[in-house]
Amino acid sequence: MPFRFVCVLILACLWGCQKPPVELVNPRLAVVRFDNQGSEEDRWVGEALGLALMGQFRERPELAVTVVEDEEGVRTLGAGRKLSGNYRRTAKGFEIRAVLTDAYSMRVLAQGVYRGSEAEIVALASRIGSELTGVRLEKLEGGEQEWRDLSRALVAKNEKALEQLVASHPEFLASYPHRIRQLLARNLRGDAVALAAKMPAGGYAVARAQVELQLADGDDKKLQAMEKLSALRAGDPLLAAELAQLASRLTRWDLAAKAYERLTVLERGKVEWWNSLGYAQANLGKLKEAVEALEQYRKLAPADPNAIDSLGEVNYMNRNFPEAARKFEEQVARFPAFQNLAGLRKAAFAYANAGDLKQADARFADWTKRVLAGLAPSGQALIRALWLARTGREQQAVEMLKKEAAESSGERRTLAEMHAAALRFGWRGERPAAADWKRWQTELAASAGRNELFAFALLAQDQPAELKRRQVVAATAQPQLAGLRQQMLAAVEALEGRDVDLEQGVFPLPPVEDSIVDALLFRKRPLVLR
Repeated sequence: MPFRFVCVLILACLWGCQKPPVELVNPRLAVVRFDNQGSEEDRWVGEALGLALMGQFRERPELAVTVVEDEEGVRTLGAGRKLSGNYRRTAKGFEIRAVLTDAYSMRVLAQGVYRGSEAEIVALASRIGSELTGVRLEKLEGGEQEWRDLSRALVAKNEKALEQLVASHPEFLASYPHRIRQLLARNLRGDAVALAAKMPAGGYAVARAQVELQLADGDDKKLQAMEKLSALRAGDPLLAAELAQLASRLTRWDLAAKAYERLTVLERGKVEWWNSLGYAQANLGKLKEAVEALEQYRKLAPADPNAIDSLGEVNYMNRNFPEAARKFEEQVARFPAFQNLAGLRKAAFAYANAGDLKQADARFADWTKRVLAGLAPSGQALIRALWLARTGREQQAVEMLKKEAAESSGERRTLAEMHAAALRFGWRGERPAAADWKRWQTELAASAGRNELFAFALLAQDQPAELKRRQVVAATAQPQLAGLRQQMLAAVEALEGRDVDLEQGVFPLPPVEDSIVDALLFRKRPLVLR
């Protein structure tokens, strides 16, 4: 609903089962932690089997072997195959039963029984991995005793034992990420950095990349480290998704597109990856590639209205406004319940930017009639005024709000006056007189409108931006107001920044909702070409 933003501002003032993909294209191998059928003292064996398999598959990044705890872990990873089993102690050592299964059909691909002494556990892991998968495993770096010691320390959560292992076997790189994680958990970053500096050169590249990611200071360094680790684990969809999301947040659309493209190969049946790839390509200005990705989304989910909406948005972002309007109208015609007819409003903006104001006004009028009927008259008036102003009719918008004030009384009149003043501020930078502020404060003291007044007063005051930022942070200190805080801080930055040049770059999509803040930022956030 419009004004949800303003309603939230009150708080500031008042202080099993996964559908398989279309085809199995993901080679990812999940190792389900082997089940211990003996005493608790033998839990380290399951840890050792998992660590050894991960270490020996390190040169096969397309497999991205990861140890998970259960079937849910297999589904979360989207693994194509799973290696699972159990073990028990015998008179001569241990007996391990292992099975390789297709994660989607549950068909057994290979299985075997392996026996050996405690000292041979790591060697048994090598046999299990190579014989059941048919893949040649790399030799583990470090001795088998080090791997057994690492497993025991991790299972027992014995920090001292892990510290001693690193100190006595500094060449055993696999132990460093685990030890550094312990130090960081205790806020001993200096010790963690010092330990990382002691890592010998060369060797286990995955461990080195993991440490680099753990110690990355700031988003940019984290992105670099994540990119490096993801290249070493090219079949890891979780890591690729994390990389794509961070790259998107940092507007590194080139990296985001590569990561999402990889995800569409690893998990071809997941439509969200095709959708995200489409937007990443659109942000790069590659409309053809964006449309191709979203058409694949539409093919996979023909009854999903979001696929059509996304096609409209990427065309809009890349200034193909006529096609964007057609897609939005198709979405509304086929799925009228989707997003409360937001497609009508988007179509209005698309027609406006295509230069067809008659069609734009018609779609906007249809949207307001069908969607805004339950909104308070003052809210409706502000939204209509913003539409007029955005489409080049600023003076008509102000006059409409003045007329609303003249024909109203009480709180409705006061809000119309304040909205007109907010639009004049956003349009021309005019600030209300002190008498107006005082009167509005008195007349809105007992209504929700005081929250709009709070936003207006804070953003329009003639004060340094840093002071405004501190005031926003102080007014929205509660954790539940984190989203509001970001919106207000973004508004402060927009008011202080340069005017948007609509002739350059990706075209901004219209917001989902309008509030007094949009009026205040009218000049700084234009949405329609003039």
